[in-house]
Amino acid sequence: MPRGKRKRPIAAIGSWTERIGNLASVVDRAKPRLVRALEVVIARQVASGADPYGKAWKKTKQGQQPLRGAASAVDVRATGNVLTVTVTRHHARHHLGAVRGKVRRRILPSKKLPNPYAAAVRRVLVSEFNRTMKAGTS
Repeated sequence: MPRGKRKRPIAAIGSWTERIGNLASVVDRAKPRLVRALEVVIARQVASGADPYGKAWKKTKQGQQPLRGAASAVDVRATGNVLTVTVTRHHARHHLGAVRGKVRRRILPSKKLPNPYAAAVRRVLVSEFNRTMKAGTS
């Protein structure tokens, strides 16, 4: 490369080093979007009438889809580096199968994180990572 066309490598390295240093707070900056992404995934899942792994919930005695309002009973919070998802009200009893008829309708995952959940978290974190690494490169 001709001498006059060279970029300033020291300045570029300094900028890149600063962006790498900012990676430590990617999760903190992504928390609100992580919470929202999980709320959306859970709302879609509940609307489809299925558990987190895609298995359809047993219909009600009247043949209706159960727990249509269950998404409103789900609370997603970010505390420190932990995302906590809880089910409240009578929906928690359905989740556990502690209702008349003992029908369990899982609202939250109980084992491996389902693909839609993992994909939502991955999307948000990759987006924040890219935003951090592109900052100041314009």
